[in-house]
Amino acid sequence: MDPPQLPEVTGKPLRDNAFPSRRHHIAAARGGRCLLLALAIALALPLPAAAQSTRETERKLQKLRTELKGVAQERRQIEGQRGQASQQLREADEKVARSGRALAQTETALREQSRALAEAEQRRSSLQNNLAQQHRELAGLLRAAYQLGNHAPLKLLLSQDTVADANRTGSPASADRRTPAEAAGRAA
Repeated sequence: MDPPQLPEVTGKPLRDNAFPSRRHHIAAARGGRCLLLALAIALALPLPAAAQSTRETERKLQKLRTELKGVAQERRQIEGQRGQASQQLREADEKVARSGRALAQTETALREQSRALAEAEQRRSSLQNNLAQQHRELAGLLRAAYQLGNHAPLKLLLSQDTVADANRTGSPASADRRTPAEAAGRAA
């Protein structure tokens, strides 16, 4: 194998580039100092900008705090409204329950009244039937009394407008309704 070949060197000799002169080093140091001084000045100048940025940050922070207080206040207000709505809902539920109980009681009372009405109508019907039967019996008695010929007490009874008038006159029909003591007192 062949040994590696080095590339051909051209240009300035390596020695001049490897060790720069001291003047060059001092100039570079001065440039570095100027750069540091410029950096220090640049850092010093933004201080008012940093202070302004801090003030703006504090202002933004204060604005956020104000917004948070507003949100907290709205939340408390909403919770209060929710509490009021819950209270109103409970009251409405209680009112519905009371109305339901009142409705049930009313329906029960209505059923009882309907039953009582049906009983009263049945009693009325029975009484009307009894009254009709008594009218028929009275008509039969009146016909029989008329046929017997004793017309004076019958005419007196029929001329009365009410039973109370007949009772006051002392008609034979009213005499039948008197107790024996009343009949004896009247006869005397």
